[in-house]
Amino acid sequence: MRQLPNRQPAAANLQRPRVEFSADLNLIEAQRSRAIIDVDIDGQKHSYQSVILRVDPAAGSILIDELFPAGFTGLAGQRVTITVRRQDGGRAGFTTHIIERRNVGGVDNYQLMLPGSVGYQQRREVFRLDLPRNAATLSEFQTGDRQFCAAIVRDLSASGIRLELQNSIEIVPGDTLTELEFEFEQQRFQCQAKVRHVYNERSGETVVGVAFQNFPRLQQRMLERIIMQQQRLTVRRTRTENVR
Repeated sequence: MRQLPNRQPAAANLQRPRVEFSADLNLIEAQRSRAIIDVDIDGQKHSYQSVILRVDPAAGSILIDELFPAGFTGLAGQRVTITVRRQDGGRAGFTTHIIERRNVGGVDNYQLMLPGSVGYQQRREVFRLDLPRNAATLSEFQTGDRQFCAAIVRDLSASGIRLELQNSIEIVPGDTLTELEFEFEQQRFQCQAKVRHVYNERSGETVVGVAFQNFPRLQQRMLERIIMQQQRLTVRRTRTENVR
């Protein structure tokens, strides 16, 4: 039988893209903070948004979540430009190619080529959604010593939450909160959290900032999508107000 030539998949033959980014672009920090990234695809008029799910320097790739808004299916080899929004209001990005599209549980993820090098000086950027007090988004949790506490959600991001405590309890940075629950946009979320900050306001309320831990992946992705939608609405509303 004639032996067929050993051909590599087309995506594997792509050269590593030319790096086009600022020195302070930090993809790993963008992944950890669930920062929103802009995705521009050659030949497409519309810009999309996503989040970075994984950065794999050893494999030379990054994995991003499904594109928002939905309706576009990327193909291996397509040229894309990734832009990370920096905390100082600037933007840093690079141009690369799609290696492959992966369908996981009915959701399309995209594996992209990683630039040859990245910087690691950028500070964290997270879109934090302030929640009005009249909306009274409620939360409850237990401390490590099993004390129960109710709270009102002050603000929310994809990586953490700020809570106004409704009970008088002992709580300090480093404590672990178990069975943290809150409801947002008619969805209920539950996970653990690590206390980062505790401070008392002049009005007497105790406010704690916590980072999510052991967040079930499906719930976290649902929260990320909801916050992404809220972010888009906020940006659109701000632009409209500036035009007036």
